[in-house]
Amino acid sequence: LILASRLSGMSSWFKNYCIQYLGAISYSFYLLHGIIGYRVLSVGERFTQSTLPMALFWFVLAMAVSIFSAAMMRRWVEAPSIQLAKRLKKES
Repeated sequence: LILASRLSGMSSWFKNYCIQYLGAISYSFYLLHGIIGYRVLSVGERFTQSTLPMALFWFVLAMAVSIFSAAMMRRWVEAPSIQLAKRLKKES
């Protein structure tokens, strides 16, 4: 963030779709990554050798599964809850 602000990149760097999407699912990711990511890493550690390539593979897989889980939570739990809260707020 500091680098982006110093190089006047705040307005262009963060317009990227991937960055925007990760920002949108960041709260769900925060809630799930420890639970889900840890489970993936634990399974990987139990079934494969402890080498750097395998550790990297399991880390990348844990991140991917965590991001996917966060996206599903955002879509099926968080977004509907936000819409419901908006409707309830209009009614009161």
